[in-house]
Amino acid sequence: MSDQRLDLARSPIKIPERFQRVLYNGKRYPGASGIRGVEGGANCQRYAYEFVRAFGYTLPDFRSSGLWADTAHTQLSKRPKPFDLVLVHKVPDPWGAHVGAT
Repeated sequence: MSDQRLDLARSPIKIPERFQRVLYNGKRYPGASGIRGVEGGANCQRYAYEFVRAFGYTLPDFRSSGLWADTAHTQLSKRPKPFDLVLVHKVPDPWGAHVGAT
């Protein structure tokens, strides 16, 4: 079986070591009781949020639907810039959307 992880060495920014081998863990999501950082794994939202926080950005622990509905911290961008968050879903419904950082 081949390694399915993205080759982070190709990133235009230096990815901190603690983000390079994080496994998916759906129980470790934003707002989950007692969960901090990405140690022990993370869902896509927690991973993306902790990643941008590592570079000095602050944002609340929204789930994807909260991020989609927010207007205080969130704005639509037609041209994503580095560290923007991207919601990916096959339908125009934020519930269950995957979150990533550009």
